[in-house]
Amino acid sequence: MKCSEFGKTILRSLIRVTLATLAGIIKQKENKILFHSMPDATDNSWHLYRYMSRHLEGKHFVWLCESPPSVAERIEKHNRASANRVSVVRNRSLLSFFHFCSSEYIFVSHGMPSFLPVLRRAVIVNLWHGMPIKPIEFLNKKKKTRFVPYSYVLSTSDFFSPIMADAFRVPLKTVMVTGLPRNDALLKEDPDARRGLESALNIGPDTGIVFWLPTYRNSYVETMPADSDINSFIDEWSESFWERVSAAATEARKVVVIKLHTLDILNEQERRLHQHAGIRFVSRDQWAHIGIDLYDALAVASALVTDLSSVLIDYAVTQRPMAVTCRSLDRYSRGMISGTKPILSACYQITDEATFIDFLRSPQANPRNANGFTHYNKQVEDREVACRSIIKRLGIAPMA
Repeated sequence: MKCSEFGKTILRSLIRVTLATLAGIIKQKENKILFHSMPDATDNSWHLYRYMSRHLEGKHFVWLCESPPSVAERIEKHNRASANRVSVVRNRSLLSFFHFCSSEYIFVSHGMPSFLPVLRRAVIVNLWHGMPIKPIEFLNKKKKTRFVPYSYVLSTSDFFSPIMADAFRVPLKTVMVTGLPRNDALLKEDPDARRGLESALNIGPDTGIVFWLPTYRNSYVETMPADSDINSFIDEWSESFWERVSAAATEARKVVVIKLHTLDILNEQERRLHQHAGIRFVSRDQWAHIGIDLYDALAVASALVTDLSSVLIDYAVTQRPMAVTCRSLDRYSRGMISGTKPILSACYQITDEATFIDFLRSPQANPRNANGFTHYNKQVEDREVACRSIIKRLGIAPMA
């Protein structure tokens, strides 16, 4: 080992020891609840926070963010009508470390941030960002995963509970079958979300919205392993495909909104995105500028198109048409979780351009939405509010 490498190893060890020592000294504050997500203030952490800000009192909510100024106003507006305090703190700062170590409850949706130590006295809940169809974390042999002794991990059904336990190497008894906080938004449409989409994407009030949410094949993040031998979902279709889909959507009085995955390499290659009258390509940065939560938007969509994505399990609660693009399924290097193939077969199969256009013209309902999907997502049947179940299970006192 070179001297410089040895010095870096010693320095990292000293930092870890110092942080662990400080974490043991900092006193835990009752009623302090910390949230983290990627991107900032999104996904399950965001929806749980919104619910808590409306239904709890006397709490101190803390958000760890990459860009606090850009999200502080949006976060705080959900807290103004309640008797709670809210702090928005920059990641990787001494203040973020202090709040993390002094919080009673910690909620994360994309795993524990690597810059934070492992705490055993706090209640740390891994909300995650969807039930896995592809192997994740310790089940994904291509990825290095940090072990965290989570107090609880969420699951949407008894089927996924042992999978989530294995994925994070936690005891099965720590997995809570409560549904996901973000799916609560799908139980009720928000008229403001519809109006916001119409304004931001130039969509008419009588136009149906079909969301196409492709997963990433290759990521712009160098540390993320590639999931396919092709660059992106665009490479699966011809140049003329987009114009014909646009025409079919316009004829059916619909618009196809293609929101890129946060990690998709296309976010750094926007020049490749095709813009047509019946299609709206939306990159990661463009969606952040629009400022509408994805699941609020999905709640007002008339149909969904995706591939190997957990959004299928989520969107099933709407019992609206879902379609799966099948061209890439055999090219995913991660494969599929055992027992999840029926999720795909329960959806309309898009195998080529013609079947895609047929789905736009006459979306077909999912034949097993009302029964088969309950095996994967209990909210399809019981319609319970996941956020309420989580608060109850954790024993967090609601508003008096």
